[in-house]
Amino acid sequence: MNDEVFTCLLSHKCSLLAHKLGARLAASLEKDFVRLLIDPFNYGDDFSIAMQAVPFDALLFLLTPESWRSKACQVELSTARRRAVPIFNALLEGEMPEELKERLSWDLRGLDDETLDQQVPALADAVRSRVSIHKLVQLLIAENPWDVTMEAAQNIFNAGSHTILGEYAAQLAKRYLLVPDPNTRHWLALSLGKAGTEEAAQLLGELPAKDHPYALEGIRQALDMIGRVK
Repeated sequence: MNDEVFTCLLSHKCSLLAHKLGARLAASLEKDFVRLLIDPFNYGDDFSIAMQAVPFDALLFLLTPESWRSKACQVELSTARRRAVPIFNALLEGEMPEELKERLSWDLRGLDDETLDQQVPALADAVRSRVSIHKLVQLLIAENPWDVTMEAAQNIFNAGSHTILGEYAAQLAKRYLLVPDPNTRHWLALSLGKAGTEEAAQLLGELPAKDHPYALEGIRQALDMIGRVK
């Protein structure tokens, strides 16, 4: 296992339940090289400003009716969205808001400690796998040398599961247009093919029809992959 430590910010409304759960999750996730960042602020800080300086690779939102109404939690969520880092929901009380239902979520309502501990490895794996893909996607910029972007695109294809690549389909298509290297484009197209979703097929159809032959071959193979899955 790659022992790089990833930092996951815990977004929550202060309560006895949230603090107890946060401490338990932090101790368990640490074993899987995920550092849970809890309340990284000083009393009296301007929260909106301080939040901008907090580095984190992912966000875990402990969802209750109170946390959903919390201004501080909404600032944390909007910061995570702006940075495009992976966001995960853990439902503690109430119901899941409609706008969060597409995010990867866990229903922790009423779970005992033993059952919760059994779910932690899956949470750690979800965080690590998605943060790894997110970091690779950030390398896909035109300013990087072609060999850097090609290696990142290859690693995305090789490391990304069908599910994760489906989640990142829109970002992969956007990066395809940003990076002109045909080798990189070839592997990004294949990653969309591996995603295998209707959205991925639509995005492949919207990529430039006139391009380097190797990039176009990637699109052809990707569409063929999706066709075989269907």
